[in-house]
Amino acid sequence: MVKTSKTLDVITGISYIYIMLTYSNNKFVWLGGFETRNIPKGAGMRWNPKIKEWWTDNINIAVKLMSSADENAIGAINKTIEGKKRVIVDSMASESSAKIPCPEGLSYLPYQVAGINYALNIYSKGGLNPSCSGVLFGDEMG
Repeated sequence: MVKTSKTLDVITGISYIYIMLTYSNNKFVWLGGFETRNIPKGAGMRWNPKIKEWWTDNINIAVKLMSSADENAIGAINKTIEGKKRVIVDSMASESSAKIPCPEGLSYLPYQVAGINYALNIYSKGGLNPSCSGVLFGDEMG
């Protein structure tokens, strides 16, 4: 575990604690000291008593602490947000050049091919929560 760094301002004699959110081993970790425990707790991070660290793998929690994030955390947050944006754009596609097998004598409409392609590729786009287990298709009646 990385410890919080402390420094002493030699001019004022005031001791400062650097607090930050970092990203390591596919999770966000809070590097603040004991005095800052209410910050990650209030944001919704989890406490691991074995290694004494606040952590989360939830991007929505990490975003709440972005103002205290280091370059690793900011990069991971931005990458995830960009991935989610791509997933949303892909989910609205009305056609695709993908070749999807179809029962003999039948064919899919272009938007159906796009939907099937989206469902098959969503996990490789980097924008879906790994704990999700599938895709739900919905359509207006009529």
